[in-house]
Amino acid sequence: MLALAEQHQVRLVGGDTVRGALSISITALGERPAGSDYSMLRSGARAGDWIAVSGLPGEAALGLRQRLRQLHLPASLAECALARLHRPVPRVALGLALRDLASSAVDISDGLAQDLGHILAASGVGAALDLALLPRSALLDTLPQNEAWQAQLAGGDDYELLFTLPESALDKIEALPEKITLIGRIEAEPGLRLRRADGSLLVLEKQGHDHFAA
Repeated sequence: MLALAEQHQVRLVGGDTVRGALSISITALGERPAGSDYSMLRSGARAGDWIAVSGLPGEAALGLRQRLRQLHLPASLAECALARLHRPVPRVALGLALRDLASSAVDISDGLAQDLGHILAASGVGAALDLALLPRSALLDTLPQNEAWQAQLAGGDDYELLFTLPESALDKIEALPEKITLIGRIEAEPGLRLRRADGSLLVLEKQGHDHFAA
């Protein structure tokens, strides 16, 4: 955290005094540029908007499975997976660049499907994702297809940005400072539909991390 704070000129102040188990409480504060009345919220998605994501969702979930010895990845892939789990890269430059483009946004800390659900609920819309468009990598390709989709959509711990873009913004995405992937569209019909290439729907075992589960 200190290295990232120094990189982005953020001050770490205060702290908790505790006895026993580790306790970390963080409050992040920010502000809009002077004269701007725009805030990138979860509630701005509209039917017809594109859904986009940064990075490679799912790799951190594989890092956790490797850490728990549920996977036995080759050394080079294991190192990559554990780095994604323990040292996620905040997409600060991308977030700033999206300020005048995205209609809504959220970070996917609890799983892509679950966090997309927050946008859908706040915006009063639904969505369809094209599973064939989800970004892949050598690490994700070590899993069978259904397991890879589960990791990508519900794994959590990615801290990537998930956001929606109106059609008019598509000609500007090549200039963004980070690679993004278009993975679906916002629809008027409520609910989230996860479509395979043959048109059938995928049902996830779980949508994402449950903070109150045992």
